[in-house]
Amino acid sequence: MERLIYIAISCFLLSSCAVRSVYVPTSQNVTLFDNKKQAQANAYIGANHLELQLAHNPINHLITAFHINYGTVLSSYWSEYGIFSTLFRKGKYEYAIYIWL
Repeated sequence: MERLIYIAISCFLLSSCAVRSVYVPTSQNVTLFDNKKQAQANAYIGANHLELQLAHNPINHLITAFHINYGTVLSSYWSEYGIFSTLFRKGKYEYAIYIWL
């Protein structure tokens, strides 16, 4: 039994000190725009990755968004283009529909 506990503790200590992460979660790029021209930018810095999000609606009901996730293990870049419309507002909540192209 002592040997099993020793092996379990050794595995935990040796595997938890990894310099590189295998899983790096990305944040949500939520673009809640009105029907006016607006821009939104978010940046996140982690221990081993950098995340940059940009969104803009140049004309009414059109959205362009860019997402950059640069890390030591994996990097991903993508862009989104779509149309949106606000269905209705009720109190402090807003219901919208997005169609990404």
